[in-house]
Amino acid sequence: MEEEKCAGWAREDDGGAEVTLSIDAFKQEMFRSLREEGTVEMIRAQLRRKFIEKLQQYSAKNRVNEYASRVSMSSGEPMKQEEEKDGGNGDAKGISGVMTIENPGRTVWGQRTWSGDEKLVNGLLFDYFVKKDLEHTAAVFVPEIGGIRNYVATDTILQMMQLSPDQQGKFQEPEKSIEGRMLQYQREYDELCEKRMQEELERFKTMELAMVRVEERKKYEREADKLRASLLQEHRQRTERLQETERELELSFVAKRTQLEASLFETRQCLFQEMEKLRVKETQLQVKVETDFRNFAAETKRLQLWEENLRTQEANVDRLIAQSIREKEQELQLERSKLNHAMKFKEDELIERDAVLISEREITKNEKMQYKALRDEISKLEDKLSVRKIAVQY
Repeated sequence: MEEEKCAGWAREDDGGAEVTLSIDAFKQEMFRSLREEGTVEMIRAQLRRKFIEKLQQYSAKNRVNEYASRVSMSSGEPMKQEEEKDGGNGDAKGISGVMTIENPGRTVWGQRTWSGDEKLVNGLLFDYFVKKDLEHTAAVFVPEIGGIRNYVATDTILQMMQLSPDQQGKFQEPEKSIEGRMLQYQREYDELCEKRMQEELERFKTMELAMVRVEERKKYEREADKLRASLLQEHRQRTERLQETERELELSFVAKRTQLEASLFETRQCLFQEMEKLRVKETQLQVKVETDFRNFAAETKRLQLWEENLRTQEANVDRLIAQSIREKEQELQLERSKLNHAMKFKEDELIERDAVLISEREITKNEKMQYKALRDEISKLEDKLSVRKIAVQY
């Protein structure tokens, strides 16, 4: 039920990408989790204890007696005399020492006293482990017997006994049987270890992988939400600033247009006043013509010239009015073009900021990918370091 629940979490999709792990990364993560929880050390301890218990099931007494008989046959009476001095307790010591783990009330390993025969046997076993490259077994065997002081090296045994090649061949016969048993124990140890590791991998396969995916996806969603909120806030602030600038430009445009319209109105009023003055003058001239009819002939030529000048002045006034109107319209058009240019500049600036925002998003995405690759590389390096530490320990 718990495995189905974790699998359901891994299949959920809220818009984020699902996190996947390779087989090697999963194995490394699984081994790291087992090592941190102490499962690896617990399995090793259990297998070591079972291995020693199986070794203890064989008759230590028979092996010691067989070895003692072979040594007595090759070296003569000294070994028998030593056994008589020990009063037959050497075998008993070997039996009690071998059965110590099965009988916790007896002497603990490393605190008992080994006889000379037992030290010889320990030396032969240690030499066998070294020659067969059984480093782990040798590493377990030496602390179990109490250290290097409780075994005699093979070279020392050969120098003390000065055995001939024929006699050495006799000692190799039981070593072959021991070698077969050791290989069998090693195979059983490997099979049991592989079985335990497979069970642990199957148990974590459905749990740890799903939990890692869920945690990574939640982390990615939190980061995406934070980035989305910050980008929306920045976009909102920029939009508000742009709207405020646009309102200010509109107010400025309205003020300038009002000012131009007022100036144009004043100019028109001045022209109307000039025209009114001209009408008054014309009326005065007509009165003067009526009153001075008698001088009309003499003044006709002068009046015609004056009328021509008046028409010229009117034309000049009309031209000035038209020119003033054109200049005001040009100024108004110039102000409009400046305002349009400013608005276009603001729009271009907004487009550039959007482009910068898009580039920043791409940079953020690339940095996330680099961070993920760096994290995978760091995890691989940590796993390699842990493997090297384990190799150094053994």
